[in-house]
Amino acid sequence: MKKLNIYSLIIALLAVVVISCNPLQDDIDQIEQNLTIVKDVEYTLTDDDYETLDEICGCTGFGNFGSEEDVKANVPTILAEQFPALGLGSSAVVTYDFFRGFNDDVDVYLDVVDDLRYELGESDYAVGSAEAGDAGFFNNTVTFEDNVTAILNAGVSSPTDGQIVAVTYEKSDLAYSDINFTSAYSEDYTSITDLSASSFQLFDLEGTQDWHKYVSSYPYEAARMSGFSSGNQPNTDWMITPAVDLTGFDDAELRIQHVLNFLGDGVFGTDIAIRVSTDYDEVDPATATWEDLTFDVEPAGDSWDPVDSKASLAAYADETIYISFYYKSTADYAPNWRVIDIAVLQGEEVEKDTYNEFYTYNSATTSWSAIDYEDAYFVSDSDYKAFGLSAGYFTSSDRAENYLPGFLSKTLRPFAQEDDTQIVIYDYVSSSSGAQVRGDFYTFTGGEWVEYASTIEASFNFGFKEEGWVADNTIKVSFGTADYTWIVDNFTGVYNGASNMAQFGNFSCFNWTEAEKFDVISSRLEVLYPSIEEDPQPFKVTYSEFCGATANRVMTVVYSGGEWTLESDE
Repeated sequence: MKKLNIYSLIIALLAVVVISCNPLQDDIDQIEQNLTIVKDVEYTLTDDDYETLDEICGCTGFGNFGSEEDVKANVPTILAEQFPALGLGSSAVVTYDFFRGFNDDVDVYLDVVDDLRYELGESDYAVGSAEAGDAGFFNNTVTFEDNVTAILNAGVSSPTDGQIVAVTYEKSDLAYSDINFTSAYSEDYTSITDLSASSFQLFDLEGTQDWHKYVSSYPYEAARMSGFSSGNQPNTDWMITPAVDLTGFDDAELRIQHVLNFLGDGVFGTDIAIRVSTDYDEVDPATATWEDLTFDVEPAGDSWDPVDSKASLAAYADETIYISFYYKSTADYAPNWRVIDIAVLQGEEVEKDTYNEFYTYNSATTSWSAIDYEDAYFVSDSDYKAFGLSAGYFTSSDRAENYLPGFLSKTLRPFAQEDDTQIVIYDYVSSSSGAQVRGDFYTFTGGEWVEYASTIEASFNFGFKEEGWVADNTIKVSFGTADYTWIVDNFTGVYNGASNMAQFGNFSCFNWTEAEKFDVISSRLEVLYPSIEEDPQPFKVTYSEFCGATANRVMTVVYSGGEWTLESDE
């Protein structure tokens, strides 16, 4: 009997459920809503998250984001996957890796090095003095700084105001008079009275004019060749030195002083040429192999002024060579060429350093001035030597970041102040791609130099709204003792509630109006966030209030267009 009653009760209840299904569903929905978890969470994206995102958007292939828009659009997918139980009103602060790119200021100087790295040649050193030109370096007496404007004005074509040039030059502490030269051969023609009877071999292959000794009241004697005789005459002539033994000379150079006028349509290096042979038989120049030399300074061919020219003979180290002076004239032109003296010399190996510096052009004064090293510094030879890197560059094993912070702290910028910055440009050699130039941007932070990172850690806020997880840049702030103390210090005498706050350390609903609370809270936010970039920028401020009992309230305020507005106070 009892069992029958129980079964009847169950059937009756089922009937009630069937008859009342809609109201019951409302109750179930309400229960589910009340069971929704509302929580503020923090989450850092993982490698797996980046892989998932890259499949979705193709925007995180390098394990980072390149734009904030991609973050806003795609991170909600990860939040829904990671926090399926969170519901309306929840929030999440998501930390991610953001690629902000390379430093633009560093790129400016790298572009300068790529576009115009001016490396001084012998003619540039000669601007300082003949000795500097011969030596191929500056020293403590003849300095680059004293000659930079003349050198760059001649070497840089049509510079513009503010143009930057990377300059590379060599310097030694050695005085020019202390340089020792070894001579393999020399001739100044003073002691020669008859060129045809000298040790030079002369070949007159065409025409009646020939090489001969020239003496004039003009202060030089020379070997001269000219095809002019009552007009231009066709001539082909050679003057060849005796054999020059370069055994033991690995870096010799030929130096000549000569005069060239009336070149006309002739070409120096072709019609007037200085050549070297290693297989000349001292019988017939036509049977030998001759190579033209390239000179640092070529005579213009229209002046009686002597010109000093130099050419490297390093390619003929430890060989025996012959040096020829080849001349050709035609009925159209007959150059007048005078060779005053010649010498084959090699200077001692001089220890010198290569310096790299940046200079900028001032069009008003047509001058060049060095860029302050605190703005941009180009690492030089002496620096690499101090690092113990004799090669003069950084590599993957000798990385710049292992040396530069200490160099900045101890040598270049020992008295740096907080937030000072420094650009450093340096040479780098890659085992795979070879020589290149790189640069880093450093900031002095917390007592040390910190390198600029192209990829940084960033965070963004998300909120769970009706449509699910969405980007939400609301900043959540919880007021504490420091904030209440600041309000008391700045609003005592302005609002009556400040004295009560000084005593109890919170707001009192009996002493503060909503407008007053809005004023002091927004004022405090301006101090806490002096540089607000987002517009609009919402804040949710949790504060303590006494209203018969102490409880937390949340005021939502928005900063937009330079103004604060109150959205809610709950």
